[in-house]
Amino acid sequence: SYKEYNSVTDPMGQGIDRSRWSNQLDRLYSLYGNKKPIIISEGNASYTDYNTGADMTDFACRQLEDFYTYLPIKYPNIKYFFTFAVNDPPRSFAFSTNTKFFETYKKVISNEDVYISEFGNDRFKYDYYELGNNVPVKAEKTEICSYITTPLNDVSYVVYSINGEELGVSYGIPYTVEVDFSNYRGTKADISVMAFDASHRMIVSKNFCVKVME
Repeated sequence: SYKEYNSVTDPMGQGIDRSRWSNQLDRLYSLYGNKKPIIISEGNASYTDYNTGADMTDFACRQLEDFYTYLPIKYPNIKYFFTFAVNDPPRSFAFSTNTKFFETYKKVISNEDVYISEFGNDRFKYDYYELGNNVPVKAEKTEICSYITTPLNDVSYVVYSINGEELGVSYGIPYTVEVDFSNYRGTKADISVMAFDASHRMIVSKNFCVKVME
């Protein structure tokens, strides 16, 4: 599972790579994610342009952060991901030749609630599942987050509300807020998610109703 900068495929014809490494495994996971644990045998994001050799460090760092933030959220049954960290011209994957790239990688895997630092340490804080209409949720405090895709990748912040009352605002991926579902025990709760750009214009929104257990 590799990510390389490719401006040719820009659907808006502006020569910008708008794709996200964090959704590359959607097809694989839709077929097998609920059946078997999955191992990704190698992968990384290249910090040089395959066609021009230009420095794409900022692009690669954004892809690393996005991918490793959402990997345990979108694909919880992917249990191993082996990082390929050797330069393979014209591609560049080595951490040893790009300090910013390496520091980004270390940062995004440092959360030991989702990434273990040694074998045998399998106590995780989080158990992820997708919310949707009529999905049952426990009457307890939990965190909800969002995976939002827009043509311009221009989400600045996300606002959450439940039954018309604002829950909170989140300004960075994975746009997490805490909800105390015990306040809605035995009822249905209407959750609204609204994504805004830097000019405070709403880009996209979604509403769904969950069933809170007794």
